[in-house]
Amino acid sequence: MPGTLTRRICICLLAFVAGLCLRARAADFESDQAETASSMRIWHASEGGLPSDSVTATLQTRDGFLWIGTTAGLVRFDGIKFTPLAPDPSSRNNITGVTALCEDSNGFLWIGTQQNGLFELSHGQLSHFAKEQELLSENVTSLAADNHGGVWVGSEVKGTPGFRLARADGQGA
Repeated sequence: MPGTLTRRICICLLAFVAGLCLRARAADFESDQAETASSMRIWHASEGGLPSDSVTATLQTRDGFLWIGTTAGLVRFDGIKFTPLAPDPSSRNNITGVTALCEDSNGFLWIGTQQNGLFELSHGQLSHFAKEQELLSENVTSLAADNHGGVWVGSEVKGTPGFRLARADGQGA
């Protein structure tokens, strides 16, 4: 009898310890889920964050900002708030229909649009490039920076099969 009592005590003690371990493990799992759920936030245009719910391009620049292009404009996100890139009221060229974003080796931001050509943001100044500045098409489809300060601009040229590629020098297209 004394042996069975000792065995029962050991089994109860083992079950108790196993229960504590399982409970601690479940608590870890729940806290992981809570951290994941609390770190995700969704913004909508109706809340005043994005100009449109249709995000078409994103880029994180070396200064840590996240640039978000939409069908209705471009915003910079600092992790807390959205700051729209305000268009020049004297210009007819607006940054809408953003299709591509790229940062060149100088840290300048290049913005491709669906109908308004190419923009370069450098030192807080916005420059616009269109067919008049020898851009092949105002329908920019892609952008890529090279290691020599250049930006490659992919565009769709109407009436010509396929896409065309041109290189901007990073000092103005």
